[in-house]
Parts: sequence; C-alpha cells; structure tokens
Amino acid sequence: MIIFLVTFLSLFGQEKGRMSFVLRDQKGKPMSKFTIALIDEKQVYDSIFVRYYPSGKMQDSCYYDKGIIVGNAYTYDKKGRIVSITEFIGKSFPREMNVKNYYPSGTYQIEGRFIEIENRKTEKDGIWKYYWKNGQVMDSVIYENGSNVYRARFNAKGQFISEQKQ
Repeated sequence: MIIFLVTFLSLFGQEKGRMSFVLRDQKGKPMSKFTIALIDEKQVYDSIFVRYYPSGKMQDSCYYDKGIIVGNAYTYDKKGRIVSITEFIGKSFPREMNVKNYYPSGTYQIEGRFIEIENRKTEKDGIWKYYWKNGQVMDSVIYENGSNVYRARFNAKGQFISEQKQ
C-alpha cells in the first residue's frame, strides 16, 4: 500500500536533493503537501507541511526546517476554525514551545509552555492555564522540569476554590 501511494504521489517541484509532493485521495483531492530533502544522508521534511480533511479544508500546517518544526504550527477543526497554535521558538534543543488551544467559540481552552528537550521529547514548564468555556480560568498549574509544583482551582465565576502544593 505504501509503495502504491509513494509511486503515485503528484510531484509538483524538484531541486537537487529536494522533492515536493502532493498526496491525493482516490478522488484527486489533496490529502497533504510537503517537501522532502536529503540532508546529511537522511530524508527529512523541509518546507511547508499541510494536511487536509476529506472536505478539502486545512487540517493542520507547519513549517519544517531540516526536519525540525519552526515558527507556528496550526490545527483546525473540520469547519476551518483554529483549534490550536503551537509556537516553536528556536531551531536547536532545548527550546521553548508555547501552546494555545481554543474552544469552537474562539475563547482559550488551554495555554501553556513546554520545553522541547530534543525533537518531539517535551516536558511542561512554567504556568499552564485551563479555562472554562466562558473564558474564566478553571485551573492554574505551575510546572518545573515537568513536575506539578502548585495548582489553584477556580469555579466558572472565577472564584478561588482550592490549591495544591507539592
């Protein structure tokens, strides 16, 4: 199956050591677009990477620089609304990743920070906030080196309920 898919990828650009592809479904609709480069004898994504829902709407997108996501990565729901934004800061490890998830209404659901120790290996760090659908903070958690050191909980009106210290 994989050989079949790779064999029938639609090539839309080619440079020495780089090939850009559009992977299409059986009806010819794009499923994903990406560029693969040969860097240090490894095949890695190197350019914009986009995936699509069967409807043709964008599912997610990011930018790869020599196999590492840089800048902002976006995820969308099937209606085209932003579900999450992850900001990747820096091109070397360790580096910071700021995450924001949204309710369909557009209000924050979660915001926080990861430290990416190595490619795709992360731990939570700093303040993470979890929100009620009305925009009030539900939970506020402080992480150090991936461990929860303090947590405060609030009701939907924003009133303090409880705390937990480690």
